[in-house]
Amino acid sequence: MALLSFEKKYRVRGGTLIGGDLFDFWVGPFYVGFFGVTTIFFTFIGVALILWGAALGPTWNIWQISINPPDIKYGLGLAPMKEGG
Repeated sequence: MALLSFEKKYRVRGGTLIGGDLFDFWVGPFYVGFFGVTTIFFTFIGVALILWGAALGPTWNIWQISINPPDIKYGLGLAPMKEGG
């Protein structure tokens, strides 16, 4: 894949996790940047919360796992995690 004319200015050596800024690096032809790093971080947080909610359930059968929403009495407020929050 050929570099575009404007990529020569921005894609330089040292733009890696080891040799440069933490939020300024490339993975193959893709620029990750600050928003890429935050997306990866919050993806892991979200997956961990989903797995934790599934682990609180009564079964480990993959077809019967259900993460139910919190009770209506909590409205739009934060519900306790053990009650679906």
